[in-house]
Amino acid sequence: MNVDVLLNLIPFAFGRYLLGLHLRILTAATARVCLMAHDELFVETSIPEQKAVGGILFPAVLSPSPTVDLDLGSFNAAVASQRPRLESLLRSSGALLLRGFPVRDAADFDRAVSAFGYDELPYPGSGGETPIVLSHLVYERMKAKFPEFVARLEEYGLIYTRVLGEGDDPSSPIGRGWQSTFLTKDRSVAEERAAHLGVKLEWLEDGVKTVTGPIPAIRLDQTRGRKIWFNSMVAAYTGWEDARNDPVKAVTFGDGTPLPADIIHECLNILEEESVAIGWKKGDILLLDNLAVLHSRRSFDPPRRILASLCK
Repeated sequence: MNVDVLLNLIPFAFGRYLLGLHLRILTAATARVCLMAHDELFVETSIPEQKAVGGILFPAVLSPSPTVDLDLGSFNAAVASQRPRLESLLRSSGALLLRGFPVRDAADFDRAVSAFGYDELPYPGSGGETPIVLSHLVYERMKAKFPEFVARLEEYGLIYTRVLGEGDDPSSPIGRGWQSTFLTKDRSVAEERAAHLGVKLEWLEDGVKTVTGPIPAIRLDQTRGRKIWFNSMVAAYTGWEDARNDPVKAVTFGDGTPLPADIIHECLNILEEESVAIGWKKGDILLLDNLAVLHSRRSFDPPRRILASLCK
């Protein structure tokens, strides 16, 4: 079982594969919560941002029963015992928000993640309001509006190109240098790790060019039997810009030809129209099925802290 518990609209979450699903789990680390007695502990509720898609609420939301005073231990026990129900909600909705439970800090979050029973993987994370969008809706709208473009994506895939400096650059939206990206100062080790990820490296005088792809831009969600929008095209084309990088060259068709700017920006509009922007509250935990849902991060005013866990 693989679980991915972070679209790419932008990556800040954590992944888990539940019963073959990709998930992500996010939590606002300034939290406070309460829980109760297993099947009675979780009550389905709603939030103003929810949308109904095909008769199913997106995201699904669970809160503690108002009749029970919960602590972290009982919450974790309830998660473990109610995992089939939680996974069923996640599978049907694509996203599951747990709101109002006793998760107050990083240690609580770590224990809560462990209660789901997944192997945790390293994943970077931070951020503000988190827009989420159903990836099959994006595919369907793009295919209906730009069938020839989508056909080319399906045939050729995408190539992503980034130039990384040696050290991190806080002024850049890319941010990380190659040493922190590959967790080494040794070029040969970086090359081995890049190759393992399917990334080609071209060393420059003051950094390295990374080339990923061609890789698929459209995938088949075999669990649900539908095609999904599974790429970082919009994020790369509109955001990978700094002194070393031209966003127009950051992503191309798999045959190397440029992407049409007007279609990229229309895709951005579709993502915005279909998204549900989750405003974080203290103690929130959000699980995302990474095959069903794309997500991003919006800017925020500090203080703000989001913890992320990528799990398998």
